[in-house]
Amino acid sequence: MKNKLTISELGKLTGLTTKTIRFYEEIKLVPTAQRAENGYRIYEAGIVDELILIKYARDLGIPIKEIRKLMVGCKESNCAHTREYVEKEIGSYVNILKERIDQLTT
Repeated sequence: MKNKLTISELGKLTGLTTKTIRFYEEIKLVPTAQRAENGYRIYEAGIVDELILIKYARDLGIPIKEIRKLMVGCKESNCAHTREYVEKEIGSYVNILKERIDQLTT
């Protein structure tokens, strides 16, 4: 993978739309992109893992407020602290998901 990615390349790698990526940048969930001479956003390759983590969390129905807590401390693609946080703080969402599954299957 390249060290620098355009927003469209980032979208293809993460499965997120460019609009969503810009929104996450706007609300400061991910670092602000650098700008190329042509004005295009240029992202560090390390942001891919952060965006995938955010996408998974959103797919689980976790609110952005909680995702923001989850992302605190993610620096240069090192999100090792997140496992402990997920196990401790986000565990309640597992129960919510189980309830939703039960509702769908009954």
